[in-house]
Amino acid sequence: MPKKGGSIAWMGLAATLTLAGCATGPEKGPTAEEAAEAEQAAEAAEGKEAAGAEAKGLGEGEAAEAAGLEGEKAEAEAEVTEPEQHRVHFAFDSANLTDEARELLRSHADYLKANPGINVVLEGHADERGSREYNLGLGERRAKSVRRILLVQGVNSDRLEIVSYGEEQPLVDASNEEAYQKNRRVKLAYQE
Repeated sequence: MPKKGGSIAWMGLAATLTLAGCATGPEKGPTAEEAAEAEQAAEAAEGKEAAGAEAKGLGEGEAAEAAGLEGEKAEAEAEVTEPEQHRVHFAFDSANLTDEARELLRSHADYLKANPGINVVLEGHADERGSREYNLGLGERRAKSVRRILLVQGVNSDRLEIVSYGEEQPLVDASNEEAYQKNRRVKLAYQE
């Protein structure tokens, strides 16, 4: 019994021969000289690409991909600027980050990766409600939440320091909900 792939190939060959026999006239193709020139030009182009790839130790596909990634990296580094916002705010009695806070931290991570000489102190804060000890712990948990996101985004842990001030350094010195919201925060303090 013939193999399935072989019979398909024979059917394709038979169809090609049948169609060739039905042609209305001889088809004019390139001359032998033109074909040789085209082949030499193609080989020269492949040789240049291969030589560039070999110089970098990459195959043809890898070389093309690397060239594209290098262009993207240069673009990304050129566009990275220090984010204007340096505070991440939290809900009452929570160390959970909002989607907005996560997006802000992505921009901080991008900036830090583009500027390896900069370190960050993550200063955790709480509002005045709760005991001093509890608020110190809450400030630390908030700073650790921010640190985790920066680490996941590729920032080296050696560049991140955590400090908790609890309720000791309020941003707004008042006892109302607006002040509480502003005081529940982590400040990203850059240091060179």
